[in-house]
Amino acid sequence: MRFHSFILVMAGSFFLHLAPCQQSAERGGSRSPAPENSTQTQEILVKFKAGVPDDSVSTLAAAAGLQHVRDLKAIGVRVYRVPPGSDAQQVIKKLQADPNVEYAEPNYEYKIPEKQN
Repeated sequence: MRFHSFILVMAGSFFLHLAPCQQSAERGGSRSPAPENSTQTQEILVKFKAGVPDDSVSTLAAAAGLQHVRDLKAIGVRVYRVPPGSDAQQVIKKLQADPNVEYAEPNYEYKIPEKQN
């Protein structure tokens, strides 16, 4: 009996983790609007495909007018600032169309709501 309970727990856990993946596939890979508790900055997150040389990355960023802010080395993502007067969504679409880019998305800032008394 304990073994059956273990299997049920494991199966439930698997399906809970699977649900977000299915939602992403159903959206066709498009990004959803900003979450309610977030604001969009003029920063974008870009992950380049494995094996893309640094000089190609620099050239692509310079062509888009992006300013390098920092690297998130643990996940292989670069953070860039979009120049003033540029539309971040248009820059993201341009980057997404590049074959060297795995993904590009806005860098949302999440705000933790204050506790109501």
